[in-house]
Amino acid sequence: MFMAGKDNHQVVSKVSLFLNLILLSYAKIFFSENKITGTFILMATFVTPAIGLCGLFAGIVGNLTAYLLGIDRQSIRQGLYGFNCVLAGLAIGSFYGVSIKLLLLIALCCMLATLLTLLLNNLCYTHLGFSSMSIPFNIITGLVLLMGKFFTTIHLTERVSLMGENVLLGTFPMPIETFLEAMSAVLFQGNMLSGILVSIGILIYSRIAFVLMVIGFVVGTAVVYFFGINVVDIKQAGFNCIFSALAIGGVWLVPSAGSLGMATLTTIFALLISVSATALMSNPLYPLAWPFNIAVVLVLYGLKNRLYPSTAFNLHTGHFISPEENLGKQKEQVRQFKYKGFAIALPFYGRWKITQGIDGQHTHQEDWRFAYDFQAVDAGGNLYKDNGTLREDFYAYGLPVLASAEGVIESIENGIADNPIGQVNTEERWGNHVIIKHAENYYSCLAHLAQGSIKCAVGQTIKKGDRVGLCGNSGRSPYPHIHLQFQMHPHLSAPSIFFEFSNICIVEETNNIAILFLPKGILEEETIVQNMGQSSEQFFSYSLNQEWVYDFNGVSEIWKMEVDFYGNTTLVSAPKITKLSYTVSNGVLRMNQLDGKRTTGLYLFGSLISEIPFANHEKELQWITMDATDYGVNTAFARLFDLLSLIGLGLIRRLDCKAQCRGMEFRVTIRPSTYLKIPFKYLRLKQYPFAEFIFVNNVGLKTILFGEKKLELR
Repeated sequence: MFMAGKDNHQVVSKVSLFLNLILLSYAKIFFSENKITGTFILMATFVTPAIGLCGLFAGIVGNLTAYLLGIDRQSIRQGLYGFNCVLAGLAIGSFYGVSIKLLLLIALCCMLATLLTLLLNNLCYTHLGFSSMSIPFNIITGLVLLMGKFFTTIHLTERVSLMGENVLLGTFPMPIETFLEAMSAVLFQGNMLSGILVSIGILIYSRIAFVLMVIGFVVGTAVVYFFGINVVDIKQAGFNCIFSALAIGGVWLVPSAGSLGMATLTTIFALLISVSATALMSNPLYPLAWPFNIAVVLVLYGLKNRLYPSTAFNLHTGHFISPEENLGKQKEQVRQFKYKGFAIALPFYGRWKITQGIDGQHTHQEDWRFAYDFQAVDAGGNLYKDNGTLREDFYAYGLPVLASAEGVIESIENGIADNPIGQVNTEERWGNHVIIKHAENYYSCLAHLAQGSIKCAVGQTIKKGDRVGLCGNSGRSPYPHIHLQFQMHPHLSAPSIFFEFSNICIVEETNNIAILFLPKGILEEETIVQNMGQSSEQFFSYSLNQEWVYDFNGVSEIWKMEVDFYGNTTLVSAPKITKLSYTVSNGVLRMNQLDGKRTTGLYLFGSLISEIPFANHEKELQWITMDATDYGVNTAFARLFDLLSLIGLGLIRRLDCKAQCRGMEFRVTIRPSTYLKIPFKYLRLKQYPFAEFIFVNNVGLKTILFGEKKLELR
């Protein structure tokens, strides 16, 4: 009996798993992983039962083929090998009369489509960095249509009969009816009832997605009327426009005003390709989704190969998620990785002045605009002593030059003589230099080092802060300085690329009270800067297998630290569950993600901070953080602003911060504000009371005071 019950459970589990696969195969057509959305799309295909049957049969055969071939199970579970087969089945079923022979043909096509999907996905991910989308469907369906004239027992049907009887005709205004028919044309239905079911499924999955699809249809229709284009099948052209807007506006790009603009352009490209393809193809060939695929591939390839990326077009990588999730993930990443990529440090000890920065007037121009020149200064901000006629008069000369990030030495030059002051070597203009490889297509170049000062070797692994040489005056250098740039290629004189420094202190000569802390950003000429320097992470010394008991407005609250499989650290409160994911690195505490109950002290803590540098400076540290946030905002209000992100509106949290180390205590004061982001401007909506924090060395957070709220460690 026990074994029988276990076997029954396994059968039920496998049937449930396969049903989920089928539903995800339908949902994936619209870039969704929502099973409810998949259910509505499946229902929409059966408005014309024969076509729906062909699509369902194709989805079953495609997924079974992928399983039997031993293809990656995770990819199969996500519907990546089912949706192309579903589309092919729907298309073939709409062009040909349904019969046993047709079902056999569909089965063979689905097997071929699975193999083709595997091949094209590998090629596209390797060479383009994204999936093959619905290209396998286009190829397989096109081949079947080409073979159609050779079939003697399987016959083409008239295209007009594919749309079926449209019983809802005249129910809605004509533009809405045309939009609904275009939505259903994706599934080769062409009737409003299917369009309504698809629309409901999309709205359940994502409101942003639905708005983008409407915009795609409106833009395509407007272009048709503006240019007076005679479109034979507006529904076919319409679904290519709809898909293009969705793919670029919210799937591969994070929703924003920039993504909306790029989606609009892609929609127009898809429409023009669709019109041209229709003119080129003769019956029985049909453009299918080729216009969408071609337009999106071209735009994505261009965006992925930009030398100078723009924050207006933030590409999403990874498996498909809803535009809302895409936007939320980007907010978390920006909060955590303002901080994206490497934490780049200044390549020296002490205080140095930026004597030439980005777009500097002397040599930082055109392909080499993203670079910095640094010179050491004394306490008074002077670059040299005496009259500055000798190399040794300059404070920078002979000082250590450090690696800005960990990496491997790619190449060195160590034998070029240092110039007398005021003279330059134009033949060997980079002078003695070190090029370090930090990652694929990511290198740094430190130039104008002193002759014979480089002690590292090619192939040697170095850490951030390791000495690579001494500051010199070689190459095109009239005075001792360090030149730093990052580049995509290992060769000398490669074009520079944009980069930002992390954890930098800016010293203002006129401010003897405070030092400005820059969590991440670019630096301006004539600024005196230094690395954050000595710090103590013991001010946030939470560890495993311990509990911290707090009183939050008279209610007891317990905090514990957890570490997941990937090494991510999280503070968890009880009995009300709030989770705060964070990192402590290079002396800086950074809040990554905050979830759970909003009525806990832990939520209060996480909602008030972004980063805290535990620097042991005598002077007060000051810094400002601005990031997109939903914390403390009503959920419905936050979802509204997700939608408004498409026109450049958003909620921004600004934190004006001050901190100072006082012996065993580290005190922080933060003034939070909420701003409305509109294009090119921020409008302050609300300013909150000051929040005061006290951290104790080897203990952690001791106290928070924020208006009438108080959190205190017992």
